Amino acid sequence: MSKPIFIILLGCFFVGCSAVVKSPGICKLDCSGAMPAAAGSTIHFLGFGAAEKLTLACQKKPGTNYYARVPIQFMIEKPATPLPAEQIPGDAEHLPTSDVGDTRDTTTALAGISFDISVLGGSMATIPNSSSADDRYKGIVTDKKTWCTNSCGIGFVEIIPFCEADVNDISLLVQSGSAAAAKFNITVNP
Repeated sequence: MSKPIFIILLGCFFVGCSAVVKSPGICKLDCSGAMPAAAGSTIHFLGFGAAEKLTLACQKKPGTNYYARVPIQFMIEKPATPLPAEQIPGDAEHLPTSDVGDTRDTTTALAGISFDISVLGGSMATIPNSSSADDRYKGIVTDKKTWCTNSCGIGFVEIIPFCEADVNDISLLVQSGSAAAAKFNITVNP
């Protein structure tokens, strides 16, 4: 091999190997090709326990009756696909066994899934959504253009509830395609 070609190849190798991954571990949001969830998919809210309910004490923004922005995160998942070895027919009697139970996840988070979230009840800020004047989106301040799951399968919106003299029970509904809709409740105490 001639010396110039060797130097070019060696340079390409070092340039290729020195590439740095930008922001490793960060989930990216790209809704350009988002699709609705398929049948069998599920939606569940993150960080609020099995009851999927959040209770807040009213913390008004100065000069308003609005609560500060509340981030809502949820995951859209589907049942995990079995590994190829689990699908090979054979004599299970002669396969090795383990006393440790199967600890693998049974679901897979879905990236690039479009969703719709709307207010079913309760008092929200009268701030309209920047993408839709429809009343069911009032108080949901995240632009509808970003209503899809990120590369980690997480959907995210911010809402602004209204602080009332009495308890304010808010119900939100998240839907996507054929997935079962998920209801989420927020109680804002005075």
